[in-house]
Amino acid sequence: REYADVVDPMNGEVFVHMPDTQVDEVADFITSLQKVPKSGLHNPFKKPERYNQYAEVCFQAAAALRDPEVEDFFIQLIQR
Repeated sequence: REYADVVDPMNGEVFVHMPDTQVDEVADFITSLQKVPKSGLHNPFKKPERYNQYAEVCFQAAAALRDPEVEDFFIQLIQR
């Protein structure tokens, strides 16, 4: 398996090693995609409980961001 380096535009240093997927490696991805129904895996009309579950996750994430320690952590993640 090969990897490609992603360079940080701010300082020119490599900061991510990304898989460099070749044409002969995509068969597994295609097989996996063909198993997914055309309506998708997270269709709210077919699985309303899943839709409600995502709403609960978003609610809890928003509540956690009210904590100054959590807020500071996420601020540092996006500042670079």
